[in-house]
Amino acid sequence: MPLNKFPALNFVTSNYSYTGDFQWNKGSDLLVGDADTTLGNSISNASQHNLNTSFDMRKLYRYLGIKKSSKRNRASRSKDKTPNPRASSKSKKFNLKDFGIGLITSVNRMQINYSEGNSSFLPEVFHHL
Repeated sequence: MPLNKFPALNFVTSNYSYTGDFQWNKGSDLLVGDADTTLGNSISNASQHNLNTSFDMRKLYRYLGIKKSSKRNRASRSKDKTPNPRASSKSKKFNLKDFGIGLITSVNRMQINYSEGNSSFLPEVFHHL
C-alpha cells in the first residue's frame, strides 16, 4: 500500500494480500436398477485476506520532534560549566518530563498482523433422473 506518498504516514509500512479459491467436483454416475442415480456434485470456495502493518516509531518521534535527553548529553553540558553544588543537586533531581519522554520513546517498532479466512461448501444430495 503506498502510504509513503503521505509525509505524515512515512513511518508506516503496510502490505495487503488477497487469495481466492473455487473448486467444483462432479459426482460419479451409478446405474441402480432402471433409474439413473447421481451421487451429486459439490462446490466450494474460499478467500483469505492478510494485512501486515509495521510502524517505525523512531521516524514518528523525529517527525513530531520528540527527542529523549540522554545522560551523555547532560554530562557533556555539565563538563562545559564550572562545577556548582546547587546545579549538581538539580541534575540529580527526578525530572518527570524526561521520564515521560523516555517512557514514550522506549518503543522503537510495532507490528500488527491481521488475517481473515472465509469458506463455504455446497454439496448436492442424491437425486433421481
